[in-house]
Amino acid sequence: MESLLGEGKFKNLASNIDESGDIEIQYEVSSLRRSAGVSPDDVQALAEESLAEELAVEGDAPKISVVPATGIGSEPEVVRGGEHLPGNTCTLGFTATSGTTRGGITAAHCGNSAGTPPGSNVAMRYLRGHFGGSGDFQMHSTTDSIQGVFRIRSYSTPSNPTVFRPVNSVGAVSSGASVCNFGRTRPTSSCTTVRNANHAFTYDGTVLGGMVQTNGSFTNGGDSGGPWYSNNAALGIHFGKSGGYSTFSRATNAQQTLNVTIRRN
Repeated sequence: MESLLGEGKFKNLASNIDESGDIEIQYEVSSLRRSAGVSPDDVQALAEESLAEELAVEGDAPKISVVPATGIGSEPEVVRGGEHLPGNTCTLGFTATSGTTRGGITAAHCGNSAGTPPGSNVAMRYLRGHFGGSGDFQMHSTTDSIQGVFRIRSYSTPSNPTVFRPVNSVGAVSSGASVCNFGRTRPTSSCTTVRNANHAFTYDGTVLGGMVQTNGSFTNGGDSGGPWYSNNAALGIHFGKSGGYSTFSRATNAQQTLNVTIRRN
């Protein structure tokens, strides 16, 4: 998008990537170029040239389709829960506030460089964290807006159109309860039940307490920090596995220990 805008021919651009990885680009020609005319073929050639390096992959390259449009609006830069954190290759759990500071919560063991999540244009900055008796979580701040929602699917489908779910509450966790998790390594949320609601174990020489061990084992490396939830209640921040079972920190502990408030919708 930056390469295309650099051509100086466009007032606005919008793009979408479908489930197969193909790209559709909508463009609106700038007033200075309108009289000269810019055709979809011109834009497609520019797009393919700009993406040449990225499209040099094994197998079939994504198809690019280009259509003219008018009145293209821009979406505000915003941070949402459940998004990929490219700086530490983890997942953001829930957005949160600390006083007037906006940000989000992920796992402390992920490291302090969260990077810029999708939907934002600025890197998040480490604020504070905890790794010990109350769990494994940390807060990163952002200057962008935040929404009290979290991702539950990688993309929308006709049968499952909802991609983000709103947070209406922050809930407690009990043994036997149904819980679900989304992480960046999986295309959709997975659900299980709570095996141990008050779990403690040693990880890398540190005792982690106040943890929740589930009966699931579907999480992978990279899902760390992601949201655990039930319906619209935020329940936890994903840690990883203990004893072979997917395990998370309590969201209530994260709020209290970090002195933050998980953002509701």
